[in-house]
Amino acid sequence: MLATAMTAACVVPASALAADSSTEVVDQLDQAAAVEQAAPAAANAAVELPSTGADNAALSLPGGEMLTMGVPADGDASGTADTAVFEGTAASTTLAVQSTATGLRALISIDAPAAPERYTFPIGGDVVSLSQQADGGVVALNADGDPIAQLAAPWARDANGRDVPTRFEVEGTTVVQVVEHRGGDFAYGITADPWWNPFSWSIWRSGPARALGSVLSRCGAGALKTTLGLGAGTVSVNIVRAARGLSKLAVPGYGWGYVAVGVAGCVENQF
Repeated sequence: MLATAMTAACVVPASALAADSSTEVVDQLDQAAAVEQAAPAAANAAVELPSTGADNAALSLPGGEMLTMGVPADGDASGTADTAVFEGTAASTTLAVQSTATGLRALISIDAPAAPERYTFPIGGDVVSLSQQADGGVVALNADGDPIAQLAAPWARDANGRDVPTRFEVEGTTVVQVVEHRGGDFAYGITADPWWNPFSWSIWRSGPARALGSVLSRCGAGALKTTLGLGAGTVSVNIVRAARGLSKLAVPGYGWGYVAVGVAGCVENQF
């Protein structure tokens, strides 16, 4: 669920990892995350790393709730204090689970075309449903339907820094990261990084805000006209509805609705 970065094409099965080899794998994954400008591994008292591939990783959330994540891994963990390294359940894969300063992530290292393109991460604890977002990320919801954690949009790169097509799919309470590495001339290894953080409204809202800002800056008058029109029209309609005792109307998709209308205005302005 998460992202992929550049990493060297040297993956050693976790069951055979000596201390030096395990450290080398961790270094490779950390370098990959750094290339993508992802957060580095860091100690975090809210994160419990698995000791075996059959165990769940856990992230304690504000308010006493918890998110757990299963990983496609086998055997006992090796690695460092903030990174647990495992042999993957599939051929030509190594998997690491890391704590960061703000959350929990898994790093998938794909070492050869024989590796699969789908990696499953069952999510549990206080999470009862998952909601896929317009930016490709995923939000975890509790029994009351409240968001409690968020999964950053996925990314993937090969050993030469090329983007590898990747996406999340949601199957019940399981997140599947699809990494389409077999369809191109990619250099192995490839790293994918699902990264969970406690839910933050400011972070969630920043996605559509950044996208809308990009649309407005690139398209100018056309996008501005349509977004302002949508906002003014919605306010006007709601004033009338309130006077009649009716409920307010909301823009579908909230902030992402404005992004869509802005893009439409951008296209319209080209004709």
